[in-house]
Amino acid sequence: MTRDDLHNLMLLYAADLAEPEERAAAEKWLASGHPAAAGALAEARATLAAMTTAVDPIAPSSTQWAALEAKLGTAESTPIVEVIEAATDALDARRAADVPRRFVNWRNVVGTAAAAAIAALAVWLWQAPHIRTLEAEVAEKKGKIEELAPMARGNDQRLVEQRQALADARSQVQDLIDANQASAEQIARLQEQLDAMTDQFRMAMSPTVRTAELASTSSLSPDAVARAHVDEDAERVQVSLARFAPTDPSETYQLWILTEGQPPTSLGMVSMGASGDAIFSGPLPQTQGAKLAVAVSLEEAGGKPLPEGKIIAYGVLN
Repeated sequence: MTRDDLHNLMLLYAADLAEPEERAAAEKWLASGHPAAAGALAEARATLAAMTTAVDPIAPSSTQWAALEAKLGTAESTPIVEVIEAATDALDARRAADVPRRFVNWRNVVGTAAAAAIAALAVWLWQAPHIRTLEAEVAEKKGKIEELAPMARGNDQRLVEQRQALADARSQVQDLIDANQASAEQIARLQEQLDAMTDQFRMAMSPTVRTAELASTSSLSPDAVARAHVDEDAERVQVSLARFAPTDPSETYQLWILTEGQPPTSLGMVSMGASGDAIFSGPLPQTQGAKLAVAVSLEEAGGKPLPEGKIIAYGVLN
């Protein structure tokens, strides 16, 4: 007997519609103490209880009542015992008929409401195997998901590691870019220094260049010295500064050319680093009169049109 047959047997047993051999089989199964037997009986009783409320009772028609009264007589003329005996005989005759139990006309045995309940039960019995099949498929898919879960977690970990490796590579590339940028800036500074030294050498060798040795005139940079080269033919001027005090962002050294009968003319500005050394090179302003001297003053950042700060160094052109 299959599992579905056992559940169907319990439904008939719970509805008190089982044949003697079916009842005996059901009771034997229950007596075995098997957990499935007690569960099947509880499930069958719950199903029957639900079916009794699933349909509304239907009152017999006046025609049915008249036919019943014609067979049984009135309540006053026929004792109740005879009515019960007649109903019992009719039920026994129905059971003895050579017709399969699954196809008995339930409407005539238990009434219209019971027939509707049996129809609902038949639908449930037909759907039960399909429901179990679906449950098995769900369990199988759940098992597959549980098998794939570790692989998914492993993929997530590998993805995290790959992202970290990519971030490290990007950081290394940025470090190389920064190092290259610093190298480029250093090369540019070296090129500027080389250009200034080349210009200084050229001017020093020119026979038309006038020179001025500048000495410190202020306690702010007592050891400061400078040398100026003025080439009036080439209209160029160069000043080499050494041992000057460093400047902060709010100040700058400003260079001046002093011309006879004219106010000082600015040559340009120099910001001094920690080394205290710098080279200034630029065009020589066109002025009237002889060039007499070169001076260096300490001014506010951005410079001034005329000297306002302290004169740090001064030298006369030869």
